[in-house]
Amino acid sequence: MLLFSLPDADGSQCTLTYEERNGWLRSVWSGYVDPLEAMRGAEQFLRNVPPLRCPYLLNDNLALRGPWFDSGSGCNGRGCRRPSV
Repeated sequence: MLLFSLPDADGSQCTLTYEERNGWLRSVWSGYVDPLEAMRGAEQFLRNVPPLRCPYLLNDNLALRGPWFDSGSGCNGRGCRRPSV
């Protein structure tokens, strides 16, 4: 189920889907995602996750181009849990 898709003017995109069969959320990032666009995507994620009560997120960065940043740093202090290793 598509929860949101945020295309940017340069062709990059962040898409969040809920995959009920697998019991997870899947975020797909593609193109060159700058920090502002990444923050917009993360904010949309945080708005959509609480009602689903889904404990799993597959963060798919395979289609990214260019440098990337520490995507986990945006979750600090926002109720996100990091998986234990």
